[in-house]
This record gives sequence, C-alpha cells and structure tokens, in this order.
Amino acid sequence: MNIRSLSATLLAIHIVLPQAVNGEEFTAQANSDAPQAEAGAEAATDTSLLATLQKLNGLFRADDYDTAYQLASDTAADYEGDESFDFFYGFSAMQSGHADQAVFIFERLSNNYPYNPRYQTELARCYYALGNYAEAERLFLQIKELNPPENVARSVDKFLDAIEEKRRQQQSIASALITLAGGYDSNINSATDLEEVEVLDFVQPVLLNRDSREQDSGYLQLRGVASYSAPMTRRSRWNIGAGVSRKDNTDSNAFDLDTANLNAGLQWLRGTHTLGLSANFSHYWFGGDSLLNDGGLRFSWKNQRASGLRYTSDISYNLQRNRVDQELDLNRLQWQAGIGYSQPRWSTALTLLLATDDPQTDYRGRDTAGLSLQGIYRAGAATSIYSQLQYRAYRYQEALPTTNILAAGETRDDDLVQFLAGARHALHKQVSLYIQANVMDYSSNIDLYSYDRYLAEAGVNLTF
Repeated sequence: MNIRSLSATLLAIHIVLPQAVNGEEFTAQANSDAPQAEAGAEAATDTSLLATLQKLNGLFRADDYDTAYQLASDTAADYEGDESFDFFYGFSAMQSGHADQAVFIFERLSNNYPYNPRYQTELARCYYALGNYAEAERLFLQIKELNPPENVARSVDKFLDAIEEKRRQQQSIASALITLAGGYDSNINSATDLEEVEVLDFVQPVLLNRDSREQDSGYLQLRGVASYSAPMTRRSRWNIGAGVSRKDNTDSNAFDLDTANLNAGLQWLRGTHTLGLSANFSHYWFGGDSLLNDGGLRFSWKNQRASGLRYTSDISYNLQRNRVDQELDLNRLQWQAGIGYSQPRWSTALTLLLATDDPQTDYRGRDTAGLSLQGIYRAGAATSIYSQLQYRAYRYQEALPTTNILAAGETRDDDLVQFLAGARHALHKQVSLYIQANVMDYSSNIDLYSYDRYLAEAGVNLTF
C-alpha cells in the first residue's frame, strides 16, 4: 500500500469525536467525495515511513487510538511534516485525550493545506474540546459555507447547537414567575366526610363537629418565585432562589395557607452530567399563625442525553420543627430517582420516591414509598397539555398509643392516589393562561384519616 492510497483510506474512516457534544459520543462518516490529501507524495520513498503509516492505519481500524498516539509520538521527530503522518498523529492525539497537542497539529495541516476542509473540521473539534468556543464556531460556520455533504452539515449543526448551549451555561440568568389563580377546593382541611366515628369504651358512636369534617371553599391564590444563577468557572455555577405563596379561602380563613422559602446551591457540569448541592429553608403559616419551619440539604444528579433520555437522582435530609407542638418535630431522609424521555412534541418522566421520618414520638414515624408518572404534550407552538399520576404508600412504624380513643394499639397504613391534568396556552412570550383539575383519594385502615379531595383551578402566569 502506498502513501496516496493510505490517504484515501483515511478519508473513509468512521471518525469518533474526541469530546462529547452535550455529553453524547458523536460520530461522523467521511464522505467519499471529500478532497483527497496529497500525502506528501514526493516524500513517499521512505519505506520506514510507509511501514509506520501502515501500522497506524491498522491501529485506527482497531480503534486503538491510545497505542496509535504513542507510536506517533515516538516517531514524530522523524516523520512530522508528512501530511498523512500528521493526520494520524493529530487525530490519535485528539481521541486519546490530548486535544492540546492535536490542536497544534491540525493548525499546521490547515495552514499547509487550506483547501482541504477535513483539517478545518478536525481543528474546529479540537477547539471545541478545549473550550475555545469562539474559534470553534468561526471554523464550523466556514465549513457550512462550503455546502458540505448532508451528514457533515448535520454534524456541524449539532456542534453549533452545543456551543450555543455552552454559552448559555456561562451566562448569568435571572428570572421570575408570578401566578394569579382562583379555584374551588372540596376539602380545605383534608378531613373525613364521616358524620360519626366509633370510639373505644363508648357504646354509641361520637358525632363529629363541622371543624372535624371536610369543608369546601372557593379560594384565591398568589404565587411568586424568583431565581438568579451565575457561572463560577467554565463548568460550575451558583444559584439562589426565593418564593412566596398565599392561599386565601373565601369561606374559612382558619385554613388559609401561606409559605415562604429560600434556597441556594452550586452546580457542576461534566459533559452530560450535572451535579448539584443546595440548602433550603421554608416557613409555613396556617390560618394566619406560624406553624412550621422546614430546612435541609439536597444533593442531586442529572444526566441529559442528546437522544432525549434523561436520568435523575437526588437525596435530601430535612429538619421539620413545629412551632405549635414540639412533639410533631421530625427529621426526614428522602431519595428520588427518575427516568425521562423528551421529543419536540412530547415528554414523559417516571419517578420513584423513598422516604423515612424520624419523629419525636415513635408512633408518628412513617416510611413512604411512591411512584409518579407525568407527561407533557405540545399541541402547538403556544399550547401544551400536561398530566401527572402518582401513588404514595405511607406505612407507620409504631402502633398508636393506648391513650388513643379511636384506634388504640392499631398501626396506621395509609395510601394516596392523586391525578392532575391541565392545559396551558401562551398569549405572549411572558403571559400564559392555564386551567387544571386535581383529584386525591386518601385511604387509611383507620376511617377517621380517610378522605377525598377535588380541586379545580384557573390562572395566569407572568414570566419575567
């Protein structure tokens, strides 16, 4: 095999990029009509060079780029400057994690052979791997102007999209969302609809008063959230956020609910992987009175693949401190893991949840297992339909004390089934309307704790 034929072989190799685009391995097939490398024909008389090129070609066919790079490095002093050798050398360097070395080699090839777009393409990929997105973008745009084959054009577009995403990651981002909503809640106090319950040591059932039974009401709700995120380094960010919410029941202020929360954290980006560590604090008011503090830490991981697949996992530890009754204080350990898939018109996600509570009183401790399935369908440029189905199993760790007149010695087993569905329509980039319905069925082996709840809500979202 002569050096010219080796060059032709090179242009038919399946090239695996040295760096993931959005973390995905990306492959490009060299087009058979691509310009042929001249291969330094005048220098082709050196049989040692020919033998080296044959060895490198064999290592390329075996995808053994580490060995190829070592061989090229060992013989560079003798053969550097030959077009075919430099291509082997530069590409094996890029593939084996030495993009800083590869960039010098492909710069030389691009300067010496400016009419061969193959070398510009490899140089652009080197710049991308090194984080020099401005130079990579300049070269990719030049390549697009040459009207390359369709597969090459698609590859270039993916890189350009990836560069744009990298830039967004390196920018400061501030956002805010305000929601104004109104609706109907069939059970604002999450209470039973039973009129009477059986009580231990009582011959006759005990009638429940109105406050102990479910109450319905219309409501108005105001929610607001704001966030700010800024880069620390090329692959890390810090973020901070805050939110408030008020639900004002029109028929009973005793069950109004107000919340305020703060969160701050760090994110680290590594290819398709995003790691996060954050702290959060929330305070709740019920009926206008201070009720609960909830604060903790959360560690998260997400892997977003270019194929549309998404994997998530997070673990959190929270301390809940009840301002009314310290016996209701508890510590909660929770783990979630999910898998999602997104396409331009729709997306779906399945999430598993496991949690355990460590309370002040043992019989209030419970273990939780849950599963949720959610989906979004984009019916058009401005309209989307969304839904969520979830199931939670609550298993209490200890039996109720003998002093409990409703179920002394019983251990609670509760189950929740919840379904939410809604639609959203954008009137403007910053204004959207939505309507949704929420149905909950909470069942318990102790009748007093079982209830149904239905909510219907409509509102407007203002985005800034």
